[in-house]
Amino acid sequence: AAKATLSKRGSLLYQRGLSLSLPVLVDEHGVATPIGLEPHAFAHPKFSPDGTRIVVRVARPGGADLWLIDVRTKAMTKLTNGVGIDDQPEWSPDGKRVFYRSIESSGTTLKSIPIDGSEAPTVMVSSNLDPYHGSLSHDGKWLIVRTGDLASQDRQIFVAPTSGGRTPRLLVKGPGFHYGPTLSPDDRNLAYVSDASGRPELYLQPFPESGAPIDVSRGVALEPVWSRDGRTLFYRFGRTMMAVTVSPPPNNWAARPAPANWR
Repeated sequence: AAKATLSKRGSLLYQRGLSLSLPVLVDEHGVATPIGLEPHAFAHPKFSPDGTRIVVRVARPGGADLWLIDVRTKAMTKLTNGVGIDDQPEWSPDGKRVFYRSIESSGTTLKSIPIDGSEAPTVMVSSNLDPYHGSLSHDGKWLIVRTGDLASQDRQIFVAPTSGGRTPRLLVKGPGFHYGPTLSPDDRNLAYVSDASGRPELYLQPFPESGAPIDVSRGVALEPVWSRDGRTLFYRFGRTMMAVTVSPPPNNWAARPAPANWR
C-alpha cells in the first residue's frame, strides 16, 4: 500500500523507496525480541522444520527474492535469483526444499528449489491455474494450492500430488473466496476460510478426498492454525485469537469457540 497524504490545498506528499523492517520473535506474552539483523525490506518469514534457518522474502527495486537466515550466526544467503517477485515461501517437511510463488512477466507459477542450490527451480504448478500460494502436507505427498490474486472473481483451493503428473484437482467447491488452507497434523482434515455465507468463516472438511464441510467458527474467522495434537483450531477474530475444539469427520462436531487461553 502507498504511504501518502493530501494537504488541504491539494498538495500530495508521498514516500518513495522500500519500507524497511526487522524480523522479531514474539513469545506467548506478546513480547517481541529482534533476532539481530540489519533492517531490510523483509516479509513472509518462515522457520525451517528444525528451527535452524529462516526463509524470508527481501524486496528490491522492481521485485523480490528469497533469502535464508542462519538463526545461530545471523548469516544471510540468497536463495532465488528471479527477474520478478519470489515470495510466499513454505518449507518441505524434511527442510531440504522451499516452495514459493514466482511472479514474472510470463505469468505466476509455484516453484520449488533445494536450499543447497544444487538444482535450478522446478515449476510445480503452472500459470494456467493462477496460483497464489502453496503449502505442503506433512508427509510431503500433496501440495495445497490457493488460486486467484486480488483482481480475481473467485479464490479456489486445489490439491496436487508432488510427484508424477502433478495434475491439480479442485478440493473446495462452490462460489466465493476460499483461502487460508491448513492441514491437520495427521493430514486427514483440511481447515480453510470461506465467505460462502457472506462473511469469512472457518470450515473443516476431510482430506485428501473432498467431503461435506462443517462451519466450526460460527462467525468471522481468519488465519487458522492447528494445535499440535490436531484437537483445536486457533484463528483470528479481529484483534482476538480464538480457539475451538473440534472432532473432525466423520463425527463432524465442534465446540463453541472462545478466546484462546495461552496459559
